Amino acid sequence: MVENFQSLSAFERDMAEHGYEYWFVMADGEDGQPQVVGYTGGHEEPETNRFFISKIYLLAQHRGRGFARQVVEFYDRLCRERGLGAMYLTVNKHNELGVRAYKGTGFAVIDAVETDIGEGFIMDDYVMERPAGLRA
Repeated sequence: MVENFQSLSAFERDMAEHGYEYWFVMADGEDGQPQVVGYTGGHEEPETNRFFISKIYLLAQHRGRGFARQVVEFYDRLCRERGLGAMYLTVNKHNELGVRAYKGTGFAVIDAVETDIGEGFIMDDYVMERPAGLRA
């Protein structure tokens, strides 16, 4: 599954075939030099006037330090710059920390979906949405 969704080849495919964009999440390291602490990505959906956030991943040691909120603020600016009305994402229903974090930045549950992603795996997710321009 990792190779299908979380690999360089998967990212390249998503960018080439589906218009995905990816960004590194950066922070100052102990030596004062910038370091990568995570990454995020998604794509614009003009037909719904929204941005789909496919991924927000942070290294475990950097979670709970405000980076997720900064990523949401980044997407809010991006949506406003592009004239998009909202952003949305999916999160596993049992990921209580993730659901709570997204709610804390203004996302609300708008739907629940089960998606067969192959090889016997089913994603059991909430769909969460946040209007652009909302203060996180």
